[in-house]
Amino acid sequence: MASRTSDLGSPPSLRDSPSPQVERRPRGEDAHLLPLSDGKQTAILLQTPRTTIGRAADCEVIVDDRRVSRLHAIITRDGERYLVRDAGSLNGTFVNGRRLLANTPTRLYAGDELGLADLRFRFVSGPADQPYLPPDRLRIDDVAAEVFVGGSRVALAPKEYALLRALWQRSGRICSKEWLARSVWPEYQGVVSDASIEAAVSRLRRKLAAGGGRRAWVRTEPRRGYRLVGDEE
Repeated sequence: MASRTSDLGSPPSLRDSPSPQVERRPRGEDAHLLPLSDGKQTAILLQTPRTTIGRAADCEVIVDDRRVSRLHAIITRDGERYLVRDAGSLNGTFVNGRRLLANTPTRLYAGDELGLADLRFRFVSGPADQPYLPPDRLRIDDVAAEVFVGGSRVALAPKEYALLRALWQRSGRICSKEWLARSVWPEYQGVVSDASIEAAVSRLRRKLAAGGGRRAWVRTEPRRGYRLVGDEE
């Protein structure tokens, strides 16, 4: 795999370089894709407003794999948002396991899994050097609004799902109650009692644990808020 937007060189294998405990973003304000399929740790930077991905030599990110089309997918930056669309590929572009319709933009959120044919990447976004800590075994299907723990679906009420999605977007970072109130209950313009937020967090923890996850994935930061953490913390 090669990139025309950055000098990635030859990524070391996991045998040559131990896997870090925490994945960290490269310096700068650009999002990046972290390869998951082949055990390589080098990030693919998304430095330009429009990043083309495929086998063709004129793509910004060149993927040397016959399963990938010459022009497979395009990622565009719209302000702080990143959108991906399948460019009519043969073997498909996937977000969190769901195949995208051709030429239909889909927003990427921090922690989303992007699939190009059988290759998989993690979309990482956030402030520079911010640790990205996806909980082990937790997956969100943003198209179907479903949550899976270890492959099993966890039934969440709409506000519980919205709460988890808000925490997921800022994985590893503290989310204040004020920020959660505005993000999860926009219909109340952020005027939500602490007791209501605490009750929603408690219900979310119980359901994740009942589905085979861990209550500790949603950590309380006293007097500051909550954050979503990984199993290693």
